[in-house]
This record gives sequence, C-alpha cells and structure tokens, in this order.
Amino acid sequence: MEICISVGAKTSEFAVLPIKNQIDYILKYEGKVEKLRNGVEKIKDARERVHHSVEEAKRKGEEVEQDVEKWLTRVNELLTDQDLEEDSISNKAKNKCFFGLCPNLKIRYQLSKRAEKESTRIVELLNQADKFNSNSVSYRPAPQQIMTTYVKGFEEFESRRHVFNGVLEALKDDSVNIVGVYGMGGVGKTTLARQVGGEAKERMLFDTVVMGLVTPNAEIEAIQQEIGDRLGLEFDAKTVSVRADELRERLKKENKVLVILDDVWARLDLEAVGIPCGGEDAGCKVLLTSRDLNVLSMMESSRNFSVGVLEEEEAWNLFKKMAGERVVESPDLYSTAVEIAKKCAGLPIAIVTVARALRNKSPFQWRDALHQLRTPSPRNFTGIPAQIYSAIELSYNHLEGEELKSTFLLCSLMCADTPVSDLVKYGVGLGLFQDINTIEEAQDRAHSLVHQLKSSCLLIDSFFEDVFSVHDVVRDVALSIAFRDQLGFSLRNEVGPKEWPPMDVLKNCIFMSLSHNQFVKLPEDLECPQLEYFYICNVLPSLKFRDNFFAGMRKLKVLDLTGLHFSLLPSSISLLANVRTLCLDRSKFEDFAIVGELKTVEILSLCECDIEQLPKEIGQLSHLRLLDLSDNPRLILIPPAVFSSLSKLEDLRLVRSFAEWDVEGNASLVELKHLSRLTSLAVHIWNAQIMPTELFSGKLKRYKIFIGENWYWSSERMTSRTLKLNLDSGLHLDQGIKTLLKTTEDLHLNEVKDVKNVLNELDAEGFPQLKYLHVHNSPTIEHIINSVDWAPHTAFPILESLSLGNMLNLEKICHGEIAAESLSRLKIIKVENCDRLSNLFSLSTARKLFQLQEIKVTDCKNIKEIVAEEKEGIIVDNEAMNRIEFSQLRSLTLECLSNFLHFWSREEMPSTAEPGGSQLTMDTRSEERTLFNKQDVFLNLEHLDLYSINVEKIWPKYCFPANSYTVQNLTTFTVEGCGSLKFLMPSSMVQSFVQLKTLHISHCEMMEVVIAEEENVSKVMFPKLESLWLQNLPKLTRFCSESSVKFSSLSELLINDCSCLKMFVSGFPSAGTMVKKEARKNNLEENSQTDIPVLFDEKVVALPVLKQLSIHRMASLEKIWHEKLSQDSFCKLNVFRLGSCDKLLNVVPFSMLERLRRLETLVIGNCNSLEEIFECQGLHAHESSAAKTTEMNAVEAITKLVFPQVRSLQLTNLPKLKGFYTGVHSTEWPSLQRMEVTSCGQVEIFASEYLSLKEHQGKMVQFKIPVQQPLFWVNKLTFPNLEELRLFSNELLKEIWHEQVPAEYFRKLKVLELRGFPKQSAILPSCLLRWLKNLEKLVVGDASFEKIFQYEELNGGTDEEKRSQMFHRLADLTLFKLPELIHLWEEGYQPGSMFQNLRTLRVMECDKLKNLVPPSVSFQNLMTLEVSKCHGFIHLVTPSTAKSLTQLTRMRITDCKMIENIVASVGDEMKDEIVFTQLKYLNLKCLPNLGCFCLGSYSLVFPSLEELIVIQCPNMKIFTKGELTAPKLQNVQVTEDKGEGHTQGSNNTTLQQLFKEQQSEFLPTTIVVHMPLSETLSKLQSKYFTVV
Repeated sequence: MEICISVGAKTSEFAVLPIKNQIDYILKYEGKVEKLRNGVEKIKDARERVHHSVEEAKRKGEEVEQDVEKWLTRVNELLTDQDLEEDSISNKAKNKCFFGLCPNLKIRYQLSKRAEKESTRIVELLNQADKFNSNSVSYRPAPQQIMTTYVKGFEEFESRRHVFNGVLEALKDDSVNIVGVYGMGGVGKTTLARQVGGEAKERMLFDTVVMGLVTPNAEIEAIQQEIGDRLGLEFDAKTVSVRADELRERLKKENKVLVILDDVWARLDLEAVGIPCGGEDAGCKVLLTSRDLNVLSMMESSRNFSVGVLEEEEAWNLFKKMAGERVVESPDLYSTAVEIAKKCAGLPIAIVTVARALRNKSPFQWRDALHQLRTPSPRNFTGIPAQIYSAIELSYNHLEGEELKSTFLLCSLMCADTPVSDLVKYGVGLGLFQDINTIEEAQDRAHSLVHQLKSSCLLIDSFFEDVFSVHDVVRDVALSIAFRDQLGFSLRNEVGPKEWPPMDVLKNCIFMSLSHNQFVKLPEDLECPQLEYFYICNVLPSLKFRDNFFAGMRKLKVLDLTGLHFSLLPSSISLLANVRTLCLDRSKFEDFAIVGELKTVEILSLCECDIEQLPKEIGQLSHLRLLDLSDNPRLILIPPAVFSSLSKLEDLRLVRSFAEWDVEGNASLVELKHLSRLTSLAVHIWNAQIMPTELFSGKLKRYKIFIGENWYWSSERMTSRTLKLNLDSGLHLDQGIKTLLKTTEDLHLNEVKDVKNVLNELDAEGFPQLKYLHVHNSPTIEHIINSVDWAPHTAFPILESLSLGNMLNLEKICHGEIAAESLSRLKIIKVENCDRLSNLFSLSTARKLFQLQEIKVTDCKNIKEIVAEEKEGIIVDNEAMNRIEFSQLRSLTLECLSNFLHFWSREEMPSTAEPGGSQLTMDTRSEERTLFNKQDVFLNLEHLDLYSINVEKIWPKYCFPANSYTVQNLTTFTVEGCGSLKFLMPSSMVQSFVQLKTLHISHCEMMEVVIAEEENVSKVMFPKLESLWLQNLPKLTRFCSESSVKFSSLSELLINDCSCLKMFVSGFPSAGTMVKKEARKNNLEENSQTDIPVLFDEKVVALPVLKQLSIHRMASLEKIWHEKLSQDSFCKLNVFRLGSCDKLLNVVPFSMLERLRRLETLVIGNCNSLEEIFECQGLHAHESSAAKTTEMNAVEAITKLVFPQVRSLQLTNLPKLKGFYTGVHSTEWPSLQRMEVTSCGQVEIFASEYLSLKEHQGKMVQFKIPVQQPLFWVNKLTFPNLEELRLFSNELLKEIWHEQVPAEYFRKLKVLELRGFPKQSAILPSCLLRWLKNLEKLVVGDASFEKIFQYEELNGGTDEEKRSQMFHRLADLTLFKLPELIHLWEEGYQPGSMFQNLRTLRVMECDKLKNLVPPSVSFQNLMTLEVSKCHGFIHLVTPSTAKSLTQLTRMRITDCKMIENIVASVGDEMKDEIVFTQLKYLNLKCLPNLGCFCLGSYSLVFPSLEELIVIQCPNMKIFTKGELTAPKLQNVQVTEDKGEGHTQGSNNTTLQQLFKEQQSEFLPTTIVVHMPLSETLSKLQSKYFTVV
C-alpha cells in the first residue's frame, strides 16, 4: 500500500509540476516581460560598448576577431526582431477576450514564454560581452605588401621580359636558394622585384612574399624590424641575435616564403638577420637587388640577372605615356620631345621624372628643358632632376678607395665606347694606378678597375669585352662631381659653340675635356697652371691653336689632341716638361718632329694619323714605354735605329701599320731584339724570310704577331696572345716561334705544308695554353692529333674552339686514343670543306667531350657520321655503354653533306642469344638514312639546323620515349633543302618538344606530312611553339593526320608555296575512313555537290594566341576557314597577309568577322580569282557586334562591317575584286591609319554613301543585289583617323574627280600618293587643296597632268594668311613621270609662303617642266633637293630662291639635258654672296649643257660642304664667276666616265697638282682628296676655270 502511495505521490508530482510551470507563464507574465525589457536595455548598452571598441580597432587598422563579428550579428538579429519591441509587447498584452471583459490568457502565456526564452539568450550574449571587455576585440594582422610599379604595363617591355621570366624560372628551381638582380640606379630593379613578387604570389609559387629595403647604411636590427612588420611579428627580445631566432622561427612557419631584399649595398649575413636559406630551409628563398654584381657574388647568389636600359622604342613609348599624347599630336612639341626622350638614354627613372615634369607645360619650357639636358651645368647641375643625381652620387660614394673613384671620374671624361687601352694610357700618364711599375701591370689594373665599375653598374658593357661606355645620365652626374671634387671641367656640346667659364675657374682646373664641340677658335689667353689632363676632339678639324697656347699649362701630364689638323704642332708643346702621355690620334700634320723634345713622354699614341714616315727625333724619347702606331697603313718609313734607341719600350703596337721591315733606309727587325723590356707586341711581318733567328723571346706577355701574307687584323679581342702563321712562306720554326706556340691562346695556321700531324710536329707539349685553333688551306695535314705516333701526353687541355677549313687530305681529327684531359674543355667545333673526312670523332673521343656546346659541319662531301664506332666484336649489354650523351651540346648544324647517313651508327645487340649464352653480333641498322638513333642523347640541345642533307628520316618511328631526351630542351628547329625527307617526325615524338619555340621547314621536295601518324596518338601539342614556317614544300598535303592539333603559344604561322596543301589537318587514314571515302565515290552521282577542302577546319582545335598569319602561293587552296572553329582560335589575330592564291573566290567566312576584332594589318594581293573578301553565306546566322544590320525604307537591309583595330590595309592586284561583300553594306575603319589600293580595276574605290544609296534606292529589293557596290561607301565615320593613302593604277577613280566624295572626310591625311590616273585628268582634284591641311607628304606620278595646282583654288582664300595655310605642314613633295606637266601652277601666281615647311623636293621625269618654282618662292626649311631627267629646265632656281636654301644639306641634279646653270642670273646684279649654310653633299651628274653652277657674279660660300661630285659635265668651264669658299670640303670627285680613276690625298697635295698629273681640262678621271680645301679649291677655280 505504501508503495502504491509513493508511486501515486511521485506520479502526481510529475503530473502537477509541468502544469505548475505552464500556469507560472500566465501568473508571472509581468515579471518575465519586465526582465526581458531590462535585458534588452543591457544588451543594447553592451552592443554600444563593443561597437565602440570595434570602431577604435578599425581606425588603428586592426582586424576584428571573428567571434566578435558573429556576436554583433546575433545581437543585431535579436534587437531587430519586431516582436521584442517594447510597443509591440505592450500592445499585445492589452488584447482582451469575452468582449473586452477578460485578459487574453493565451497571448499572455505566449509572451511570457517568449520573454523567458529571449532573456536566456540575452544573458548568454551579456556573458560573452564581459569576456570582450577583458580581452581585445581585435588583432593586428600581418601587413599585406602590395606589389606595385611606377610603370604600368612593365611586362610589356620586350627588353625586360627575358629577365622577368628568367627570375621566375630561377625561383622555381629547387636547387636555387638565392637569386640576384643588378643594374645601375634608376634602371628599374625595384620595379622588377615587385613585379616578380606579385607574379610569384599570383602563380602560387609562394604562400607569402615579403619585401624589405636594405639601404646603404641599414642596421641588421632595422632590416629585422621591417621584415617582422611585414609578417606581423612583434619582437620580444632586444638583442639582434635573439631577434634573429624569433624571425627565423616565424619564417619557418610559412610553407613557402619569398624574401625580397631590395637595394643591397654590401654583403649581408642572412643568418645574422634571421633569414633561413638553404639546407633544410628549402621553403624560404631570397631575391636580392643591388647595384653591384660583386655584392651578389659575395652573398652566394646562384643566378644573377642584369637589368639594362630600355630600348629606344620602349623608352619613347614610356615617355609618351608619362608626358601625354599631346607630345605626338602637337607638331611644336614632337621633335623637341623626341630629343628629350633620347637624352634620358633609356633610363626609366629619368624618363618618368622628366616626362611627368613637362606634362602640360608650354613649348618654351620644353625647349628650355632640352637646352638644360644638352648642356647641363657642372656647377649647379641643372637638367637632370635631383633624385636621379642623388641616386648616382650614392653609387659613387660607395666605391672603395680613391683609386677606383678617380678612375670612374676619368672614364666619364672619355668618349663613348672607349677601349681599356686608352684608360691605360691616361692612367699611367696621371700616375693614377697605385704601386704599378710596368705597362703590363697597368693593363691588369685597368681591366680590374673597369670590371669593378661595371659590376657597380657605373660603367656599361660595349660591343667588345675590353671596351666600356658610360650612360649619358651617369656621365653628366660624374662630370658634376668631378667639377665639385677635383675641379674637372668638360664641354660636350651638340648644339653649337659654347661660352667658356670664367678664367678664375679655369685657373684651378685639373681636368679639362672638350669633346665634339664646334669651336672655330680657342681662347687666346688660356691660363690653367694646375691643369694635368687636357683632351680635345673638335667637330671642326681645322680648329686653330695659337703657337703659345700651351704656355700656361706647365703641369700638364696627359695631352690628347684627337682629330685635329696641323701643319706644325704649336711650339709651346715643347714647354710641357711634365707630360707623360701624348695622344695625337686621327690628327693630321706635316711635321711633328717637335715631339722628340718631350723627354718625359712615356706613352705616345699616333693612331690613324695617316702619316707616311716617323721622324727620327722619336728616337730621342728615352723614357718612352708605349708606342702606338696602329692604323697607319701608309706608314712606309721608320728610320733605322729609332726602335733600338727606345731602350725602355715595353709596348709596341703596329696594328694595320708599318710593314716595310729591312727595306733600304728603313727599320730592321733586328732592332726589336734589343728591346729588352718589350713585353707587348703587335706586328705583321709579311716576308718570313727576313726574320732573324730567335726574334721573339719568352718575355712577351701580350702579342698579336702575324707572319706571312693574307692575314687580316680582326676587330675581335678575345685573347691577349694571338699568333697567325702562314707556313707556306718559308718560315723556319726556330726556338722563338716554338716559344710563342707554347704560350699562344689564339692560333691561326694557313697553307701549312710538309706537316701531316699538327700536334706532333708543331708542339710536342700539346699546346698547353691554346684556347682557339684555326687551321685552313693546308692540303698535307692528315690529323690534328695522332696519338698512335706520339707519346701519350695531354693534348689541347684548355682548347675551347676548333675551326678547320679546306683541309683536302684531313682523314681524322684524332687518330688513336687520346689522354683523358685532351680536348676536355672543347666547346665549339666547326668543320668546312674537308672532303676526306668521314666522321668527326670516334666514340671513345666523343665521350671525353664533356663541355662540347656547338657542332657545325659544312660542305664535307664524304662525311657519313659525326661519331664513329671503331671497335669490333661483341657489344656489351649495358645501356650506358650503348648510347652517346653530349650533355652540354646546345647547337648542332649540318649543312650540305651529300653522303651523310647518321649522327652515330653502331651495331645493336639482337634480342636473342645462342643456347650456350654467348651473344651474337649482327648488324641491325636500317638501310634508311636516319639522322638520330635511340642511343643519341642531347640533354640540352637548343638549336638544330639541318640544311641540304640527304637523310630519309630524322628520327625513326616508334622511338619514343627513347629519344625524348634528344629534344626536351630544343627551342629552334630548322630544316631546309633536305630533299629525301618524307616527314619531319613521328607523332610519338611530339610530346617531347616541350620547349620548342621556332620550327621552320623549307625546300624539302619530297615531304608529304610534317607529323607522321602513329597508332594510339590522338592529340598533337606544341605547348611553347611560337613561330611555324612551311615554305616551298611542293608535295606537302597536310601538317598531320590526327583528330586534334593544339598550338597554345603559336603567334606566327607562315605557309608559302605549298602547292598541294589544301587541309592543315586531314583525316586519319585508317581502314574505316578509307571505306567511307570509297562509299562517297560510289554515291557521287546522287550528290552532285562536292565538298571543298578547308585549310583550317574543326580539327584544328586551338590557335588561341596566333597573331600573324601569312599564306602565299597556294595553288590548290580553295577555302581557308571552316564555318565552325574552336571557340578561341584566331581570336587574337592582328596581322593577316594573303597572296598569290588563284583559286580563292573569297577569303573569310562571315562567321569569322567577330574573331577579327583585333586585326591590325590586312594585306591581300595577287589573287586573280578573288571576288570578295567576306563570304556572304550564312550572313544572317552570324550577325554580331562587328556586323550590324539596319533597315532602310523597310525594304533593303544594309550590313555595316566594322573593323575596330585595323591600322593598315593593302589591296594589291586583285583584277576581279568586286568588294568586301556582295550584299548591300558599308564599312567603318575607326583605327585605320594606312591604306593602299593598287590595280583593282573592276571596283570603284570610293563613293559617297548618301549618293550611292539615293542612286540605287528602289532597285535593291532583296539582300543580294546585282548592282555593283563600291569598295568603300564613305562618310565622316568611315576613315576618321586615316593618315596615309596610296592609290595606284585604279581606273575607277571618277568620284574623286567629280568631287562626289568630299575631301573633308580625309581631314587627318598626312601622306597621299596618287599614281596611274585616268588619262582624261589634266589637273589634280581641287578638293585636295581645300581640305588636306594636315598633309605632310605628297607623291604624284604616272599621270597626264599639265599642272598640279589650280590657280582659282589657290586664290580662293580671302587673304594671304589663309592661302599660306593650305600646305603649311607639307614637308615632302615628289613628282615623277608627268610628261605633260608644264607648271606646278599657272604662270603669274605668287604662292608666297605656302611651302615654308617643305623639307624634301624631288622632281623626276617631267620633260616639259620649265620652271621649278616662281622667283618669289622661299625654301628656308628645304633640306633635300633632287632633280632628275627633266629636260625642260634651263636653270633651276633664281638667286633669291637660292639664298633661302639655308637648311639645304643635300643637292643632286642628274640627267637634265638642257640645263645650263643651277642658279640663274638676273638683270641687276650687285656684288653679293649666296651662302649654302648646311649643304654637305653636292652631286652634278650627266648635265651635258651645264656651263657653271652659278652664272652671276655672286660669291658662293659652302661652309659645311664635305663632298662634291661632278660627273659627265663636259661643258662646265667655271664653277662660278665670283669667289668660292668651302672650308670643310674633304671629298672631290670629278670624272668623265664611271671608272674609279686616280685616288690620292695628303697634307701637301693640292688639287692643282692632281690636275697637273692628269693634264686634262677638267674631267679626266676620279679624284678623291681628304684635306681642307678652302684655299685649294680657289686655286682650282683660278687655274682651271676662266674667271670673267
């Protein structure tokens, strides 16, 4: 019973409690709602507090914690609930039931329950808010470094692309940990590094990229802090070493991280900074930028990339972008802007700074800026902005030691492209090099200093290794520093004569350089008592020196007078008691014996002085250590004992100079034996038989010695010891020659006779120092190395290049086994015309050529293979022994090898063996001539060029993957004239050409397919191929026969003269397809319409980046494109050229129009059947944004063809062309700049759009109409930007003549060429004169015009100003083949200043033209005047017009039968002069009636004339009646015929003497005189011309 009661009680409890709780919701309603109200207020307050904290964090740049963001979202959702609004709760609580007599218990219950639930949520949110108060609501994120550049589109610079890609590739390489980029200040290293960092992050090469600026004086702690800030790392420690540990641990947490350290000036210990690199820390890589290559080397950078200046075009494009397009559009600024851009010399920071500073500036500010750039002030350094100056000065300040700094400043005073040898001359003279005793030591020191300055990017490389140059901007900064620190003064004037600085400034000068100025004279009193270095190279060689000019320069140590003309050197030179270096290169003088008085001279340079003899006084220079007589081919006399007197001579240079040794009265070779200190010699001894024994000793450290005839001095300077021997000259190999053979680095042997083995008979020690060996024209040589008859020594241990040519009996290069180190460094071998040679190397020798990089074999008739297997017997079953590997071979060229079989042919092991286990040997080589076999491996082959070799296959079929290593790095593959090839490669090889960029195939007569099909190959891909040429392949029917072809990188495709090619890809010739073809043949009668083969069909799945497509001489081609192509193919095409495809009726299907939106150049020519450009089929199905259809009168549809990017259009010789499209259409060419239409005789070129539509209205009732359309319907929008228009031989030009096409539609036209006009036209269309105000070039020819310009139109203007504007921009006027032309305009018309800007005027084959221009015409800007085959002229110009020709630089008058004088005579002549200020070239040829140049008594002055040519002018008796002056004339050519005649010239030779030798009136032969002729020409005038 108790149990029942207990259970009942418990049951009652569980039953009553829930009921009680539910009742409580009603009874405690008000309390629960009040609690909710209080909670809502509290959560609102909490939200405000958190919101304030969040706002404060955002202002600090911090990131809000994710849970805080979620909390705010939940709170906002809670508080935006309408049911929790206080008014909503109160209103609901007031609801009553039973007609308002009782409260609504149901609503109270619901509200109370909801209030309790929401209050619980609020409590939870408030508890979370309390945690936010004790902890931060935000955190400081790691800074995200933004990779930006100051040059947008940096990667578009072609000159930077290879560096950019190279750095990225190096960073991908797992074996590379540190990569370096170096270049001069302001060249763009930082920009490149940022671009690389951004690209590396985008390509996901690295998870994190951080960049830190090192700066010249940066402490390790500062570098740590910057990198740490980028990573969001807060250092706890203060010491550098502990901070390094913290940074290292932080970087290790990143999976892949790139650290960019910018502007490193000295070696930086990465471990000390805390940057892990190398070893186990492969995830961290470092990219360094520096101005000093040496710094990168000290930091163990694995790969270093040089960043140079921009190319000229790139620099100009950048300049335009920074300065604004106004510089191009404004003719006032354009030429100035071009010059300013050139002055920036490709340095990006200079370009950007200068261009931005001049943006929107006025023309006078541009001109002033150019003046400052041309002539920067060394004192104030105006011209280059301050930041550029500071950047370069900083590099200078970080040079180590005064010797290096002084060398840099000295280099800045020298000309561009200066050889290091000049620095040696100046440095020795100034005592610049420290602790140097000999010229040889000075050479080494100079090269070392130049190398350091190049590594610091303050000097730049030139065309040779031992030549350097200085960037123009760097030079200007250096000259300013030189002026400031060492009182150096320089003038480099490109504009005109320059004012000298005050004399008080010059008195303190130590260095003075006057380079390329146009001084007429120098200051009379030039007192420079401190001057040690004086250099002058003047534009005008006739610059005069006062005799006492050097009297005020007593401390002078280096004197260089380059390119000047003296009769005698100034006597004050003898006062220079301290001069140590005297350079008179390229100067002319009659006597320079005074040099012998300069007893202190140690270096004397007389290069290119055109001297004939050396004064005996040179022998008095007892301290002379270096004598340079190079490039004096006319030097034939050096007195005896001069050389032997120079007892201290260390360096003698006779390059292209004196060779008359041991001739009577001349120097003897024996004298050289007395020069005990001689260590450097350059000499050519033509006759070996005069050589004394033991002439050369082991003391020679540098030499260029040529013995025998037929040797030429090369400009290459690869080595310091070169020996060239012609052993057919009776040369005896004495001990002196043998000593040279042991030490020479570059050896040339020619016509070697009685020598069979080069190594054995010329140097038994194996040529231990030889790097380059050239052996040519030596018929007796059989071997280069014959180890069979020679002791086994190492042969040619450091030889790098071997060149063999015309060796008729050469059997082997190496005969017998060679030592291990022999030829081990050989990199290049070139063999030509060695007909007995059957191979280059044996297999054993080939395996020793570890460094071979280039093989070139040409015209060797009997060569069959490159590598030959000489051993016989059993072949070892070893894969390594059965293959040959040239791991470093980069280039292989085989040319004209008629019997060539294989690269390497060997006996292969068969697959079976005898039962006893012994291996059989059998020859399994194919009878086919296959170039490569499975065993040939070239891991790094990049260039493969095959010309005219008769191999039948390059690779055998089914050789993949055995040959994949042969081509995996191949980038260029050229095959030409290989007439036996039927295919290029099997399809299994294609996937190995992963790096191929260029594939050119031509003149292979038997080639039928490029890729030979194999089974199980479904796709052909060349992922990096950029250029594909298929030329002159008469049997080629397809590129391949696969289901798909993809060229993902191909940008250039050229197909030329492949007469059988109809389809680029044809069907796979399997059995199934053959059946289908047979079935089609059987059913041909049922289907009369035959499919036309298409060149590019749907099988060509991808040509996504093709930019240039050229198709020419395709005789079988009927259709180029299929209607359906891969979606992205041909979409980037910007150049399309088509020619000589006679079966084509149209070019482009209408479906292609949308793909041609990027087309920039369209050239179509010589297609005799072509009727339309676009195929009309499927027009309505392919309407797009490029083809828009509009309705006209609801009857006819007009299609508008828009070519948005086309800039150049050329249609040539299309005799059946009817238009772009046969339907009614119009075209728009918004970007077109150049257009040429030639010989399109069936189509009218232009027609006014309105007139044509009006004329045909009502007739065109269908889309296709029979009415002939013009090529262009023209309106204002058709050619809005056309600048060049050329129309040749087009009969249908009537609309131009009838002026139905307003010329105002061509307002921007700058160049107009009109040839082959309708014969009925007698005048040029007058509309051209009214509207073509921007015309700069006009060419008119092959027409029947009687005059060019109409009188009425020229006088149509209301005033002179308007008329003068008609041709105010015309700069070039050419008239030719105008047989009816009598006047340019009617007689009596005065054009005034109409042609004031004309710069070029050419008139040819205008037989009836009598007057060039009226007397009043002024040509003040004309620079070129050419008149030819105009037989109506009696004279060319009047004196008044001639006086206006102040800018004329070139005049050429030829083949004018009737002309009597160039400048006419007028009635009232006064004594006056005509000055042709700028005329440099004057040519008068085939003028049979020419009596004189100027008939009047005017004085003619030619201050700039350099070349005068008079040919076949038999009646020319005088040049002018007046005086004649031509101070710079250096070349006079007078001849009666075209023979070369007599050539002479020297300082003491006059034209008068030359004519005396010929004993002729005027024109017997050719005379070329190189000398100033201001006086001589006057003598010629007075002696051979009759002065009236």
